[in-house]
Amino acid sequence: MIATKQTTRTGILVGRLERDQILQGLSLGFALLVSAILNLWNLAQNGYGNEYYATAVQSMLLNWKNFFFASYDAGGFITVDKPPVALWMQVISAKIFGFSGLALLLPEALAGVASVALLYFLVKRIFGPLAGFVAALALALNPIAVAVERSNNTDTWLMFTLLLAAWAITRATEKGAFRLLALSMALVGVAFNIKMLEAWIVLPTFFLLYLVAAPLSWKKRLVHLTLAGLIALSVSLSWPLAVDLTPASARPYVGGSQTNSVLELALGYNGLGRITGQGERLGGGNNGANRSTLRDDAGAATSGQNGTGTFVPPNGAPGVDGGPGGNPGGGSFNTGTPGPLRLFNTELAAQWSWIFPLAGLGLGAAGLAVRRRRPLERRGQALLLWGGWLFTYGAVFSMASGIFHNYYLILLAPAAAALAGAGIAALWTAYRRGGWRAWLLPAVLLGTAAWQVQVLADYPAWSAWLAPLLLGGSGLAVGGLVVANLLRGRIARRVAPVLVGVGLLALLLAPAAWASTAVTATGNGNIPTVGPSETRQAGGFGGPTGAQGGQPGGETVGSGLISYLKANQDDYFYLVAVSSANQASSIALSTGEPVLATGGFSGSDPAMTVEKLQELVATKQVRYILLGGGGPGGSSSDITSWVQAHGTVVDSSAYGSQTSSETTSQFGGPGGLGGNGTLYDLAGQ
Repeated sequence: MIATKQTTRTGILVGRLERDQILQGLSLGFALLVSAILNLWNLAQNGYGNEYYATAVQSMLLNWKNFFFASYDAGGFITVDKPPVALWMQVISAKIFGFSGLALLLPEALAGVASVALLYFLVKRIFGPLAGFVAALALALNPIAVAVERSNNTDTWLMFTLLLAAWAITRATEKGAFRLLALSMALVGVAFNIKMLEAWIVLPTFFLLYLVAAPLSWKKRLVHLTLAGLIALSVSLSWPLAVDLTPASARPYVGGSQTNSVLELALGYNGLGRITGQGERLGGGNNGANRSTLRDDAGAATSGQNGTGTFVPPNGAPGVDGGPGGNPGGGSFNTGTPGPLRLFNTELAAQWSWIFPLAGLGLGAAGLAVRRRRPLERRGQALLLWGGWLFTYGAVFSMASGIFHNYYLILLAPAAAALAGAGIAALWTAYRRGGWRAWLLPAVLLGTAAWQVQVLADYPAWSAWLAPLLLGGSGLAVGGLVVANLLRGRIARRVAPVLVGVGLLALLLAPAAWASTAVTATGNGNIPTVGPSETRQAGGFGGPTGAQGGQPGGETVGSGLISYLKANQDDYFYLVAVSSANQASSIALSTGEPVLATGGFSGSDPAMTVEKLQELVATKQVRYILLGGGGPGGSSSDITSWVQAHGTVVDSSAYGSQTSSETTSQFGGPGGLGGNGTLYDLAGQ
C-alpha cells in the first residue's frame, strides 16, 4: 500500500515536471517566434541598409587584405570608421549566399533572435521560467532593438557579444573561476572590436560584481581582476595594434582618424569625442584644409563646427531643422539635449522605455527578496549585473554631448528586459504570499500603464486606439488583482494568474505596435529609428519615421553620368573619385565598380594628398574626379587647385541632364552627383 502511494506521488511529480518543461519550451518558442517574425519578415525590403557598410563588405569580399583591414573601397585606399568583427559576419554571409542586401541584413537579424534566447536562459536560471519568458518577450518586442536588428548596423552584434560576456561573468562570479572571468573579458575585447569604447561601458559593472560576490579571498579577487583587465585590454587592442603597426604604405588609411591611427580613432571620434563632443565631425575629422562640403549648390561648406569643436550638421540633415527628425530642441540627431532625463524625452522615450517603470520598480521589488547578508546570493548578483548595466549605459547616453543616435539605445534593451522579468517574478511571489507587499504588483502594473499613456500622448492618432486597449486591459488586471487580494479565496487564487497575464499583454501592446512599424516601413538604413509616421504633438519627427526616419541611404546619381563613366573608364581601376562615402556608396553598389572616397565617410578625413593623387593617376587607378557638390577638399584645398590646373573639365552635355528623382541626396537637397559638381578628366596627368 505504501509502495503504491509512493509510486503515485512520484508519477504526479514526474507529470508536473514534464508539463512544466513543455510549458517552458512553448514559452521560449513563442518569444523566439515573435522575434524571428519581427526581425526576418520581408527583410529584403530594406535593400542594402546602411550603404556605407554594404560597400565595405563588397570590397572586403575581394581579398584578404581588404577583409582584415575593413577597407571601404575595393582598392584598399581607406577603411570604414569602425572595427571589422561585425562586418566580418556580413562578409561570411555574403560569401555563403552571394552579395545582396538580404545576405548583409541576415546576420544581424539572427543575432537579435539569438540574443532573445540567450537572455531567456540568463534570467530563467536565476529568477525562474516566468521571469525568463517575460524578459525574452520584452527584448523581442523592444522597438529600437527590432529596428536595429533589421539593419546592417553593428550594434546588434555588440549586444549579443556583451550578453555572452554577461553569461561568462555570471558563472565566473558564482564559482570564483578565473577561466570564466578570462573568457568574459576576452568577449568584451571582441565587443571592443565591434564598436570600440562603447563595449567597455559594462566593465565597471562586471568588475564590481566579481569583486563583491566571488567566493574567494579579497587578495585572490584583486589578482584575478588585475589579470582580467589585462586580458580585456590585450584582446581589445589586438586588431588596432596590428593595424597601427603595419606600415601606412602597406594598408589603407584609417577612416575617421586624423593621424591614420586606429588608437586615435578609438579614443577620439569613436570614444571620448562622442561623450564630450570635442573635435568631432560627421565621419571624423577636424582638418580644415582637407575638409569638403556635404551639400551646397555653390560648393560652399554647409557642415563644420560651431567654434566649440562640436559637430554642426548641415541644414536638412537627419535630426536638424528642415530635415527628417528635425525639431527645435531635438539635438543634432533628434535625440534631445544631454541631461538626466534625456532618455525619457519626447525624442527617445517611445524608442525603448515602454516597460522601464516595470524594470525600475521591479528591480526594487526583487531587491526586497534578496538576503541581506554576505556573500551576495545569486539573485542579488543578477540584480547587480542588470542594474549596473542599465545604469552605466543610461548615464553615458544621457550625458553624451557628441554624436549620439537613437539606435544606440539597443544597449539598454537587454538589461531593461531582464529587470522587467525579474521584477514581475518577484512581484508575483510577493502577491501570492500576501501582506503589504501583495499590493506592489497591481501598483507597478498601474504605474507602468500610466507611463505608457504619457508616452502615447505625443501621438494622438495612435493614442486614440492604443490608450483604450491599454487602460482597459491594465485596469481590468489591476482591479481584479485588488479584489482577489482582498478575498484570498481559492477562486481568487486561480483567477489571479490570468489577470497578471492580461495586465502584461496590455503593457506589451504599445511596444509591439511600435516594433511593427519597423517591419512595415522600407529603407532601414543609416540611422534606424522606429515609430508611426504622424507628426508628434510636441513637435517631433516632422516626417515619416518608419524604420529609418524616412531618409534614403545615400546620394543617388544620374544614369547618364554612370553610363559615361563606365564607357570611358578604359583600364583605369576606379570608376570615379569623389569626396565622401555618401556619394561613393550608391555608385559602387549599383555598378559593382570600385569608387574612391578620398575623404572617407563624410569627406573630412585627410587621407588624400596631392602627391598621393598624382600617384593614383600615374598608375592608372584614377581618371575621373568630381569637384564641388561634395568634391574632394573644398574650393580652397591644394587638391582642388591641382585638379583644376591639370584636369580637363568634362562638359555635362556628354552625359546628359538628370531628373530630380535622380539627384536627391540623403540630406534632402537637390543636386546629387554630377548635378552640382564638376567632373574632371585626369588622363595623362
